[in-house]
Amino acid sequence: MPLLPAGLDVCLSQHQQNLCIEYIDGLCSAAVYRWPVNKWVYGLKFGAKPECAKILGYFLAKQLEQHSWTVDHIASVPLSWIRYFNRGYNQSDLLLKEMLLYIHPLCDVGRHTSLYRDLIRHRHTQPQAKLNQQQRMDNVDKVFKCKTPIMGKRILLIDDVVTTAHTINQAARALKNAGATKVYVGCAALKILD
Repeated sequence: MPLLPAGLDVCLSQHQQNLCIEYIDGLCSAAVYRWPVNKWVYGLKFGAKPECAKILGYFLAKQLEQHSWTVDHIASVPLSWIRYFNRGYNQSDLLLKEMLLYIHPLCDVGRHTSLYRDLIRHRHTQPQAKLNQQQRMDNVDKVFKCKTPIMGKRILLIDDVVTTAHTINQAARALKNAGATKVYVGCAALKILD
């Protein structure tokens, strides 16, 4: 299993140099995007295998328990309505739900938190996987917004896989523009680019 060391904050590691994390205060990932994790993420995202969220959610919960992040709300990265309609579900939502089942109730992430559903993707974008670094940045620029303010709140944002972090960075930007003081990110897999 290509699990990352427990408690690793990617923002403070050698991997951060390849990531766009301007608006992110901490990033943890359960594993590196290699076999078998890449097959589970692919199955969850594209293979209509939402049951893969159970395995990935478990490992993400165990990783998050090692962090001392205190959060007020948890949110998942939203899909465009077109992608949601085509897929039938949001893989980040499924991952979040499974992660919450496994996280220890005394962990700061699981205690006294509520779901924040007002982060939205207000326009459809191309899939990031087919784009180069600059195209990825342009593709998700200002694509997220918050329907309600979250003044002074600390948010944990859940996503399935982080490659360049452009998507989660833009989601974090929208959350901070809505008043969030801290945005932490938890993902199932970190895809490290050379």
